[in-house]
Amino acid sequence: MPNPVSRTATRYSRYCASSWLTNRVCWRSAAPEFPQLLWQTSDVADMHGGIQAWLDEAGLPNVLAPLTLDVCEDQWPQDSYDAVFSANTAHIMSWSQVECFIRGIGRVLQTGGVFCLYGPFNYNGQYTSESNARFDSWLRSRDPLSGVRDFEALDELARPAGLVLKRDYAMPANNRTLVWSRRS
Repeated sequence: MPNPVSRTATRYSRYCASSWLTNRVCWRSAAPEFPQLLWQTSDVADMHGGIQAWLDEAGLPNVLAPLTLDVCEDQWPQDSYDAVFSANTAHIMSWSQVECFIRGIGRVLQTGGVFCLYGPFNYNGQYTSESNARFDSWLRSRDPLSGVRDFEALDELARPAGLVLKRDYAMPANNRTLVWSRRS
């Protein structure tokens, strides 16, 4: 996959409301690969202890301590970011949290900045695989407000937040990376 984030970007936010394993893999693989990027981790306060332990263990100089971020609170960072990356989050949030999340990203992303969202998505209301259908069923059994999200609904949320879809990359295991850019 071509790199949607400029190698000269300086502030790169990684929203971390995902599983601890996904977060750890992301920081350990991406931060060393892009040493010129300054990663600002974020998550709800309850997750900070674990995040900080991973960061201390990894010793990555380009990853900052986590900011407290509940996507539906008004206390989003005052800084603006060149890029925001989120993995495996939209399907574990309620739809109202997804709405807050995308609106918030629209507020903190610089003009021309990119938002990359990784995970499983439906297209035209249809699962892309039987494994995604099973995964959705499992998600909804543990939390009826979660579930695999429809690409079209996400893109519809992105537009009023000032985000324009640039790319949709196929990824392993029936996942995708959706890339939006903040328009001027």
